[in-house]
Amino acid sequence: MSRIVVWDVDDVLNDLMRAWLDNVWTPAHPAQVVRYEDVRENPPHALLGISSGEYLSSLDEFRLSTGYAQQAPNPDVLAWLQDHGGRCRHTALTATALRAAPTTAAWVLRHFGRWIREFAFVPAPRAGEDVPTYDADKGAWLARLGTSAILVDDSPQNVAAATAAGAVALCWPRPWNGSGASVAETLQALTRLIDAGEVP
Repeated sequence: MSRIVVWDVDDVLNDLMRAWLDNVWTPAHPAQVVRYEDVRENPPHALLGISSGEYLSSLDEFRLSTGYAQQAPNPDVLAWLQDHGGRCRHTALTATALRAAPTTAAWVLRHFGRWIREFAFVPAPRAGEDVPTYDADKGAWLARLGTSAILVDDSPQNVAAATAAGAVALCWPRPWNGSGASVAETLQALTRLIDAGEVP
């Protein structure tokens, strides 16, 4: 098990943006419906016409709600893990508010705990949350793992930070990142990286 796959949680292991739009934004703004496919930037506060603080506060409240807890796990990732999960180690790495981290960890372990045995997070800055800074971003966190790490993340910024830290990174296809690959192609690329890591 020479490879460690580091999975982003929100919008990779689950469908957070779609769930938030469907369960929070659309019911509260029926005259301002935004299609998930049209979310071309994340965070999408400018597209929605609200402040960054308003968006993050709403998202954090959703993370603490039953709506988040009831999200279905990504079936494509589950299927890949069924076939390949036992060939490497797995860690969840998310950037979330400190107060939402326990909820996120519980969701990950409930749905993916068969394979993902570790959960880590880089605290996302929030007003009123004063926490020590151990790692500036996911790249700094990944730098401690070395070249065996493969990050799977929907954020181009996190992918760039991971690559700069010496890790391999795959961009999970979402409307806002222009990855250019399909989910199937991304998972095939991950399999090839695992295969390469197993070569003596």
